[in-house]
Amino acid sequence: MTLGPEQRNIIEAIVAGLPHLADAVSAIPAEYQAKALKAAESSYLKTFRRLGLSEPESQTWASSVMRRLRRHVTKKELTENDKLKKLYEQLSFGQ
Repeated sequence: MTLGPEQRNIIEAIVAGLPHLADAVSAIPAEYQAKALKAAESSYLKTFRRLGLSEPESQTWASSVMRRLRRHVTKKELTENDKLKKLYEQLSFGQ
């Protein structure tokens, strides 16, 4: 699968935006995160199709991007949990 310059630029922009989207997904209540991730996946799939990629290529790229997004969300959640744990420890031992 060879990408043209325009396709490559768009995919690079998508990948570069993943940390920001992960921040947004992490900020919403947990019960809505799955729905948000499903919407993101659908949007990415449509974008890759519009770029002229075949259906299997579009699926492959969307899956790859979603794996990265989920990793960012998980990392963000772990970071937030670590911060909360540290704060709890500071407050508990500071008394």
